[in-house]
This record gives sequence, C-alpha cells and structure tokens, in this order.
Amino acid sequence: MLILASWPSYVGCDEASQFFPDRFQIDRSNITVQETSPFLVRGRPVEPGSVAWDRYSNSIVKHQSLVSCLVRTEQEALRPNTLKVAWNEIRSKVEIEVCLFRIFTSLKDSKAIEEWLQYHGFRVIGKRRFLTKDPPALRGTDQSVYRIEGYWTERQYREKTNSLLFGLFGNPLNRGFSVAVFFDAHGSITGAGIDHMSGFN
Repeated sequence: MLILASWPSYVGCDEASQFFPDRFQIDRSNITVQETSPFLVRGRPVEPGSVAWDRYSNSIVKHQSLVSCLVRTEQEALRPNTLKVAWNEIRSKVEIEVCLFRIFTSLKDSKAIEEWLQYHGFRVIGKRRFLTKDPPALRGTDQSVYRIEGYWTERQYREKTNSLLFGLFGNPLNRGFSVAVFFDAHGSITGAGIDHMSGFN
C-alpha cells in the first residue's frame, strides 16, 4: 500500500511539551468500530469475502475499535486517550495498520492526526497531494487525493516496539520506518499503511 521513494527532508516538530493530551481523549460514542466504519485498504472495506480479508482478518477481529490498541489503563476509561498506544503488545505489521486506522478515523481531523504523529516522535510531512491524471470515475474505490506521512528512524522504531515486531522488519539496510494516512477530497480517511525504507529506496 505504501511505497516511498526516498528519505525526505523533514518538517514538523517532536516536542511533546507543545501538545495538550486532553484533546486526544475521545468519548466512547465517537470511537469508530468495525461494524459501522470498516477497516479500509485503498478505500475498499476489508470484510469477509474481500481480497484482503485473509491477510487482515485476525487483526480486524482483535481490534474492533481503537480501545484494544491502547494500554490497559485506557481500555476501561470513559474517554480513552489515543496517545497511550500499547506498542509492546502489537505483534505484526497488519496489526499496526489496523490500529492506526482505528485511531486516525476516531480522531478524524487531519491536524489532530499530524499532532498525534508528532507526539509519538514522528517527523511529519503534511497533506501531500497525489499526482494523478485519472478522473475519480476511473479510480474505483480508491479516491485518495492526498496523504499525511510520518517517519521514525530505525533507532526510534526499535525503542518503541518489542523485539518480536522488530524481527519482522529488522535489517541493517533499513533507514527508517514510515506511516502514511490517505484521504479523499472530502477529508475522509481511505486507508493507513506502514513501511520500512531501505538503503536501496
């Protein structure tokens, strides 16, 4: 889903002191769930019978909402804090993608998503438009028109995640870890993906 051609020039800020955690606490009534807001890949719902179901089904069943992606103290909270991700309990690439999708669709606002990424140490590149000449009618379910990207260095990635997860990607040639969130023209999220960037990119 996510291919990045080169290590970018960074913009943004990593200063956690600039953030107000209360804005990332979400009332349970505003949390998106699989039943009403299914996980999307390129705008296409991933549901039983869909092409991507076999790949994502276990993670979708495990994470019906963002709550299961958070630390245990937040799982019973009336207003779960989306900043408190249980990184060490996330066990696969697809699980990260599902959790990020759950969090970002609940935050909704692109500015809040950028600040969430910055809080977690990502260097953020905001709202980069896709260069495509195809009209919407020819793009099928993938109506993405822009993306927000965030990057971790390999050292940051190893610090945030457990050794099992790092083992899925660990490679001396890796130069960092990237996240992308995709949006349509109306600002709705059409997908979220992660990838590693290597010295060959």
